[in-house]
Amino acid sequence: MIRRGLLLLLVQAACSAAPRAEFGPCPIQERRCRVDTLLALEAERGQLWDPWTEPPPVVVIGVAELERRLRLVSAIAWGGWVDPLSSLGLLGPDRTVPEADLRWQVDNTAAVYWSHDKEVSIVDRGLPLDDVLATATLAHEYTHAAQDREFGMSFEVGRTSTDRELVRVTLIEGEAELYEQLAALRMQGTDPAAFDWSRHYGERLASVREQTLLFDSPHTLIRQALPYPVGGLLMGRAWQRGRSTAVNQLMLSPPSSFVDVMLALDGRPPAPPPHRLCPRPALPTDRFQLLDTDRLGAGLFYGYLARAFGLEGDAWQAALTWRNDQIWSYRDPTSGTPITFWRIRTAGLRETPLGGTLAARTEPPLLSGDDVLFWSGVDAAAAETLKQATTCAW
Repeated sequence: MIRRGLLLLLVQAACSAAPRAEFGPCPIQERRCRVDTLLALEAERGQLWDPWTEPPPVVVIGVAELERRLRLVSAIAWGGWVDPLSSLGLLGPDRTVPEADLRWQVDNTAAVYWSHDKEVSIVDRGLPLDDVLATATLAHEYTHAAQDREFGMSFEVGRTSTDRELVRVTLIEGEAELYEQLAALRMQGTDPAAFDWSRHYGERLASVREQTLLFDSPHTLIRQALPYPVGGLLMGRAWQRGRSTAVNQLMLSPPSSFVDVMLALDGRPPAPPPHRLCPRPALPTDRFQLLDTDRLGAGLFYGYLARAFGLEGDAWQAALTWRNDQIWSYRDPTSGTPITFWRIRTAGLRETPLGGTLAARTEPPLLSGDDVLFWSGVDAAAAETLKQATTCAW
């Protein structure tokens, strides 16, 4: 039972004026700042104010502590993919996927929302904690907290394919990028409706794409860096069309594959949804021990072509023709030799500059019909066996 005096106090608290629902530079470790930022974010996202809402706590950590905590949640789903990704040139020498991811995250992370702890960590890199940038960064992380509240977030857990995971992360980071930028614009007194979203995120996207030819692990760069500008541009354009309602619709009805995201940025209609992954191929078990299979998607197809041929722009255009793919990781049980076979279905690739190059090749990668084929660890005869065994109704 609630006593009458306490009841009146609770009613007064619930009915009293809510804190200001607008963004403003403030010391992000103070509760008043966190409450104001959360409420402004909720208003921007079109959510109702909950008077009992308690914003996630904010702690400042050093780079060493960031690395320690990241190691605790490091993805373990990539154990069998070192050899295939290395053979494709997508993973740096003598590295595992978690190691490459960790190095990028430690070097580039400004803040993290930890879904397990419901806490935001700001990485101390010597920057102010009470200016526009700090408050906008807090809005970014509080967007992740809102996503966690609404549909739960489990990074890299239960992924159905690398392609689908890249779509998911692009939407998650894209929404956070959008509201971070909206917070910054409103604090700077700039009208978001007049802001050039395409130029802002287009320049950031160009910067990441330039690194594709330089970074030693494109698999990490595509998955860790590309979602921010791509997602920001995708969400920024959605917000221009229909504000938070259009953003929410995009989150609730996500693209079926990453190529649809790429096509949308290029102003093109989506591609047909890719079919399910092919079942286990019928191959002699004394020659081919299946370790794992995956769909890498158009994003990593782009990264692979860029590194294989050194033509970044042509690789992006070629990747827009992606319609499906599947990669198989095998091992020769007798010799222990790792075997990789990657098959990418395309539509119109031959009409692109790289398509002509691939069609003229006799060694992998090469174009066979509408499929790009790559293999390693086997000779041409064994590759033909793999080709025949992996033909399925795409």
